[in-house]
Parts: sequence; structure tokens; C-alpha cells
Amino acid sequence: MYTITTDQEIADLEAKLAKARNEKATFEALDEPKQLATLLHEKLCRWNHTDGCAWEYDEDWERWDRKVWLDKALTLLNLVDFEDAMKVIKII
Repeated sequence: MYTITTDQEIADLEAKLAKARNEKATFEALDEPKQLATLLHEKLCRWNHTDGCAWEYDEDWERWDRKVWLDKALTLLNLVDFEDAMKVIKII
């Protein structure tokens, strides 16, 4: 069975792929503590992301919304190495 894919569907998929590549490159450009903080936030933050958590709106690592997660990441990195910390957080 064949599925016909339209040019618009292909364009949408290409745009989604470009966005994913950009997000990956942005993540990989961060230092290890910030990568870990980002993953911690992604997996563990339970705040309302419309008005309770400004992670998506503010990229300043010194402001509370990011600093709290960066502090958690730094504390974790005092206990285990980066690779192990990332593995554990990804499992959660």
C-alpha cells in the first residue's frame, strides 16, 4: 500500500526537521552544567509554562527560572560525573 505525500506535507516535515536540528545545535552549544540543567527542567519542572515558569521566555541563566535548575545541576555534578547524571535524568 502506498501513501501519497503532498509537497506541503514534505515542506512541513522539512521545517520540523530544521527546527529539531536547530534545537539540538543550540543545546549542544551549552556547557555541560547548562545542558544538564536544561534536561532537569525538561524532565522535572511541574510549573505552569504559560505564567508560572519563564524558562521559555527568558534565557538569562542568572534569573531565578534558569538559575534554580543550574544550581541543581551543579549540585548533582558534585556527586556524579556529567555522563552518569545525563543517563539518570534521561531515564526519569
